[in-house]
Amino acid sequence: MMKRKEEPNKVKGNNTTMGQFRDMSILMVVFVLLVRMLETLYVGAQELPTTTNTSKILQDLSLDPTHETILEGITSNSKSSEELSSEEDYSEEDYYDLLDDYYDEWHSDSESEESSGSFDGANHTVDNVLAANGVKHTVENVLTDAIISQNSTFCNWTAPLGPVCRYNNTNQVVVVPSGLMLNTGKLELEIHDAKVVHVYPACVSWVQIFNADLVTTMIDTNNNVDCRTWLRIYGSTADFVVNGVKDLTLIDSVIYTIRLSNQRDFMAINSVIHNIEMLEWRGYRGTIRNSSVGTIRSMEANDNFYIVDSQVKQILKNGIVFNSKEFKISNSTVHEVYENGIRVTSGAVTIENVEFNMLSKNAITIAGDTAFLSLIDIKVHNATKPCIILPARGRVTFKNVTINNENITDSSPYIHFTEDLAIDANYDGPIIYAEKNQDGCKVKDTQLICNFTDNKEIVKISQERLDEFSSVKIIGSDQLFVDPLCTTDLFLEEVTGTLIHTNMSMTSKNSLTSAETAISSDVGIEMERPCGMGVSIINSSLGTISCQAIKTIDMENTKVTRLHTGTLNQLNLKNVSIDHLVDTAFKGKESVFENVIVKSLANLTFYGPLKMSRFFAKTTLEGSLIFDHPNKTSVLSNVHFPKLYKGSILVRSGTVKIDACFITSAAPMSIIIEKEGFLVLDDCYFLGVPEHVVSVENKDQILSPYPPDLFLHIRSNKTKADHNVTILNSSNPHCSRKVFTWSLYCDFAGVNTSLDVKGKSRQLIIIKNANSVNIYPSLLIKLILNNVVQATTMESEDDYSFWLEGNNVTFDRIHTGVHDITLRYCRINLLAPDRELVDIDIEHTVIDKILGLSWKGYEGVFNNVTVGEINKMKVYGLFTIHGSHIEKIYRYGMEINDNSKIINSTLGYIASGGINITGTMHMFNVEIDTIERESIVVSGGTLLLQNVIIKNAEENSIMAIHKGGISFQNVTIGGSDIVLHGYFTNSEDNPNNQSVIIHNKPVPGKITEVPSPPTESSTTTTTIVRTVPKKESTSKSTNEVSKDFSKDSQFAKTETNAQSWGWAGAGTGFLCGILVGCAVFMVVKMFRSGNGKSFLPLVLWQVKDDQSELLSRDSTRNSVVQDGYTTLPNTDERSSELFTI
Repeated sequence: MMKRKEEPNKVKGNNTTMGQFRDMSILMVVFVLLVRMLETLYVGAQELPTTTNTSKILQDLSLDPTHETILEGITSNSKSSEELSSEEDYSEEDYYDLLDDYYDEWHSDSESEESSGSFDGANHTVDNVLAANGVKHTVENVLTDAIISQNSTFCNWTAPLGPVCRYNNTNQVVVVPSGLMLNTGKLELEIHDAKVVHVYPACVSWVQIFNADLVTTMIDTNNNVDCRTWLRIYGSTADFVVNGVKDLTLIDSVIYTIRLSNQRDFMAINSVIHNIEMLEWRGYRGTIRNSSVGTIRSMEANDNFYIVDSQVKQILKNGIVFNSKEFKISNSTVHEVYENGIRVTSGAVTIENVEFNMLSKNAITIAGDTAFLSLIDIKVHNATKPCIILPARGRVTFKNVTINNENITDSSPYIHFTEDLAIDANYDGPIIYAEKNQDGCKVKDTQLICNFTDNKEIVKISQERLDEFSSVKIIGSDQLFVDPLCTTDLFLEEVTGTLIHTNMSMTSKNSLTSAETAISSDVGIEMERPCGMGVSIINSSLGTISCQAIKTIDMENTKVTRLHTGTLNQLNLKNVSIDHLVDTAFKGKESVFENVIVKSLANLTFYGPLKMSRFFAKTTLEGSLIFDHPNKTSVLSNVHFPKLYKGSILVRSGTVKIDACFITSAAPMSIIIEKEGFLVLDDCYFLGVPEHVVSVENKDQILSPYPPDLFLHIRSNKTKADHNVTILNSSNPHCSRKVFTWSLYCDFAGVNTSLDVKGKSRQLIIIKNANSVNIYPSLLIKLILNNVVQATTMESEDDYSFWLEGNNVTFDRIHTGVHDITLRYCRINLLAPDRELVDIDIEHTVIDKILGLSWKGYEGVFNNVTVGEINKMKVYGLFTIHGSHIEKIYRYGMEINDNSKIINSTLGYIASGGINITGTMHMFNVEIDTIERESIVVSGGTLLLQNVIIKNAEENSIMAIHKGGISFQNVTIGGSDIVLHGYFTNSEDNPNNQSVIIHNKPVPGKITEVPSPPTESSTTTTTIVRTVPKKESTSKSTNEVSKDFSKDSQFAKTETNAQSWGWAGAGTGFLCGILVGCAVFMVVKMFRSGNGKSFLPLVLWQVKDDQSELLSRDSTRNSVVQDGYTTLPNTDERSSELFTI
């Protein structure tokens, strides 16, 4: 081995070279650093406790200053830390029990402060607690290695779905930094075995925390990051979850305070929740299963909600407000429910096998005309009367319900119905009877007429005092109490301030008991009433009318608060106003509604015909009008419904004719025609564009001329599986299950069979080489079809949806059960999804018809696609049409609300109002055959036309309204004389910022130049409109416009050399722009691969919705400068269009 040659010494005495001085300096610095490190370690060792177990826990948890405060309280109220450390048998579990006890005491103190008016929930965030104790927590105070970043040695950033960080109980505060973002394709962050985790608002699809001693969400007051994540906590303890969360999941965990709003979902399984201060969600079903909840202060469920196998300590006033369809509490214990603790505004509520310790007065309130309560196997130990409030008797069912050891029925004093009389049953004040000898009463033939105009007492009408009369007429009473009448009819005139009601709990010698007069709640059962009275009301103002003991009602010039609950032979209304008309069936003679105003309409069933004219219903809920009268016809004429919900009008049998109607807003399938029903529509107006409003089995059920296809929803026949239908599962001989990808792979090559795809298994299904596939709404992750001869979507009772991908497939239709579509080399007869999609990617595909397509989320792409016609397509996300052809775009065909591009494509025919742009549309290298007048309307957005050829165009075919902007560059226009509107955007070019009228009639030898909107990189550009030469001379107006152009434009007079240099500079700039654009395009393609690709990991398919708002392409909304655009002079905002049938 060759040795290094030693250099001779260059130092003598005190003389040193510069190199030696540098070496000595480095050594000194290293020595000082070593001394500092040893000193730090020594001091740290001095501070470490000498005992283990509890003292170590105290030290570990003290990393969070919040718990320093808690620990001070624990040690001061119980034992000192030295005493704890001296007890060898004091376990970690004992410590946590002590911690829980102190938390309970701390929260009870907060509750007492709240009751005294000094409690401020917002001040109980972690940062404020720290500030109150003189502790300032910043990220800089935490060890660098504990901050989640690519520099952390605890984190593995190569995991497929995102970084996985394992801390193995190290003594560090783990911080999820504010605004944390992952690389493209990374979705989640996992944190394992951390002592304390502080979660700041992170732009991550979801954060999963496993086995943490303490989790806290933090509020970043400096960066103002507007990010939220799906927080999943497993086997951990959390104190405050109040910020930066859009979806919360707790499994095997303990949490002390939840204060969240605008959530998408909530789930707690095998967990303990001490306090829900505020929780509101909408989107998915909320679930509390096998868990314990302390106090519910404010919880608003705008989606379905289940509490199963759980315990709830107390529900405070307005603790649970339910506003959705299904709410269920089962196999649980609820200790205390305070006044209005559970309030239901809609939907069906089922409380089954539940034990309540205490129900306060009005504890459970069922409000709303469509809410329903079912009580099964309920035991209440203590309750205050009344504890359950319902609108009507038909809105509740009881089965084995006991309160204070008393069996409960609808007549129990613990149940109160708002339809009941608003006077005390024990009222002992003055009452006068309508009878023959009463002052103010007289007899006329068989009628008793009583005038009580000057009386203020309650007037009571009882059958036992009216046996000899066929009818009784009451004039001028202020309060009226009516027993059921069997042989006497009732006439009311000028009765004001009155609550008319039949008291079903009272009996008379000739009347029947409530059980004998009750009519079955099943209105489809034919049951004749033993007796019932006819009621006629004129010029009156009444409260509640219950129809249970009434057979006919004639009402004129009258106002009624509520009419409900019963079966009538006939109801005739003329010049009547009713606040609530609900829960009533009509059978027998024809009912007539003329000039009627109703605020709320729900659950009216007509077994006999109805004639309705000049009718207005403010709120028409699902199932409001039900017609079930075979071989009979109901006529609705001159009716106005501001809003129809799904199923508002249901025709089971018979014919319904709607004539001269005006509907402001109609949801899809708002009018449903069942198999035995028929519909006639004539002269109906819809504000806006109706989409699938009428749902039928087939078109033959529409007896009037067919409305447009967009208006109809044709239901498919729901076929049942037979011997040649295969239900896909792992037992199928042609299918095999891929364990590691949770997928089912099926190959039916050489097998001639028809398949049904349906089920509730969260999996991926891949089908190849099938002959026929019927696709039902299924609880799948994704369905991939390859080389399928025929496929179609089918309707069912389920409302599931999944991601559909097709390769070389012929689809009859795609209309239900999908929320994401990816197609390649396919053929589709009808593309009409019944819901808003999150993404659509279609390549090399032929589509005959697109109806009602809309999406929001990812960028939609049509690449090399041929479309026959487009009708009612709404674009709320980025959208690109490339290399495609669209034959026809009908009126309301495309609505562009975001950034869209049409590149290298051809458009055939665009009808008037075919394209409405509120976002930005860029047409580049596009050829259009024909555009009608106002075919393209820019209302508040921007249209950029570049290298566009329009073969035939009408006048004002492209319009800008509502401050919309249009820019033209190299646009060639032929056909008839037209006018396009462009804009000067440079104040130097056009000081008055006036619009420019561009005719397609050419000026010989001239090219009209118009300045285009300024961009970020340049202040002045030139937009050229090239006109098609014609032989005839141009008009005077055209010459004047051309003069104005040359007069105002700075480009009109330039020297030849200057123009040459200008064009050279422009060419150089254009080349640079092309290079930069290519570079940007390549970077985007490298970092943002296309969506909807089958090679993505399976879990990406499952959570695509979760991360769409975080990982979708950053759409530069409003990136086009619109300040330079202005509306045309004298251009008013266009009025709303009317769609006419």
